[in-house]
Amino acid sequence: MNLQWHRFSKYSMLRGVIQLFSFVVAMIAIVVKQFFEDDSLDDMRHIMMRLGVVVLWWILAGLAVASVITTIAAAINWRCTAFALAGDGIHLRSGVLIKKHRQLKWDRIQSVDVTQGVVARIFKQGTLAIDSAGGSSEKMSLGLLSLAECNALRGSMMEISAAARAGQPVIVPDWQERALLEGASWGVAAEAGEKAVYRLGTARMIAARIASASTAWGLVSLIVAIVLTVTAPSGAIAIPLFFIVAGALWGAIKDLARWWGTRVFLAPNGLRVRSGLVTTFAQTIPPGRVHAIEVFQPVLWRRFGWWKLRVMIASSDLSDAKGTPESDSVVIPVGTRADVERMMWVLIPDLGVKSPSAFLEESFGGAGQTEHFRPAPRASRFFDPFGWRRNAIALTATVAVLRWGGFWRRSVRVVWHEHFQSLQLTQGPLQRCLGLASMSLCMVGSAITVRQQNMDECEIRELMWDECSRGRIRRAEAESESLEAWRGRVLPFLEEAPWKEEDCGIATTASE
Repeated sequence: MNLQWHRFSKYSMLRGVIQLFSFVVAMIAIVVKQFFEDDSLDDMRHIMMRLGVVVLWWILAGLAVASVITTIAAAINWRCTAFALAGDGIHLRSGVLIKKHRQLKWDRIQSVDVTQGVVARIFKQGTLAIDSAGGSSEKMSLGLLSLAECNALRGSMMEISAAARAGQPVIVPDWQERALLEGASWGVAAEAGEKAVYRLGTARMIAARIASASTAWGLVSLIVAIVLTVTAPSGAIAIPLFFIVAGALWGAIKDLARWWGTRVFLAPNGLRVRSGLVTTFAQTIPPGRVHAIEVFQPVLWRRFGWWKLRVMIASSDLSDAKGTPESDSVVIPVGTRADVERMMWVLIPDLGVKSPSAFLEESFGGAGQTEHFRPAPRASRFFDPFGWRRNAIALTATVAVLRWGGFWRRSVRVVWHEHFQSLQLTQGPLQRCLGLASMSLCMVGSAITVRQQNMDECEIRELMWDECSRGRIRRAEAESESLEAWRGRVLPFLEEAPWKEEDCGIATTASE
């Protein structure tokens, strides 16, 4: 097979040098930190004076030699690393002494995301992270490449992948020409064919972070630490509380950096989510691969009417995302109910009810027995005294909806009948005494816990049989919405009803 191989950007050779200096800086920081902890700054000063200027110059010369050797090794590795797009998939070859050739078939691709680190942003470069159905073992990374090449490659790969899954002939386009025509359309502006449906404003993002439980606990810990430092005979008792404050601040900084400037676009191949302050992320979510949705509201957000929406994507191996699966599945970090309902309409082709608006009103604001929901019994108040009235389950023709009204947060979880793998009933000793039980819908690699607790035991068994039957029927019908059907349903409406951008999001027009 004659493949047309393409090399990555020459900026890729800088990675080795940057990693070397990062290692040296980290080691110096560790040594200095140890001297501070041992209260031996005088010893450190004495060692530096004994080393002398000549030794320091030798150390710098050694670093320079190591940098040259690292650069030469990186250059050799760069020349031996290349990728190619062919009719049977993506090919990646690498290695100098030990050669390695990887192939990823087009119909195995789930998503193609563009990421940018700090150095990559300086040089306007990016990396393509290709997620496959095989999980982390089959993930492929291509980079560094210019942003124009990243955008052109991502669009071409998603189009070819969709055609391969649909059984259509695979035609590899000239992505390099496409990169020259489109340019590096990265950042605030949408790419060609994309429509903005959500934007997270800076003011709302900061306010939401301040109104979070971790920030509240951090402030309480800070106040207690200050009081103990002033009043206690020994201020050492306040040290653990200061660590709690530092942890809360670090968590807030990480969240702000991760979700800074979040924008969601509707593209021909699915939802396109872009965010990031230091490292920029661009994730593509094919709607047909979404298996479950959770919308939840922390207790401090209720006053503002804000919600967060996250999804569970098929075979996305979310647990590998640096131990934070929730962050990588979030579509709307902070949004109004209108934002969330609009995104649910984009992702869910049919709620299976006659009046979707009335059903959503029951889901978000209902309590007790309603037209579609079967509530938790009064006995469940012993386990959840604040939110038991809102706890309920609804099974429609297409989805299962679990409503939870806990004190710390309220949530609405939606699961497609055809996507759960198994059903599980659990019952603890206290639940058994009160005639209660919990039902779980087990998903594949789910970052979302799909469980409804403390329901009536007889009713939950009936619901389990009903859900099992509905899942079997939906899987037999195989009516999952294809990408082509999704385009036909969503994109024409967006052309007729554009969104108006505001400071803290994007609001729908009055005609909606």
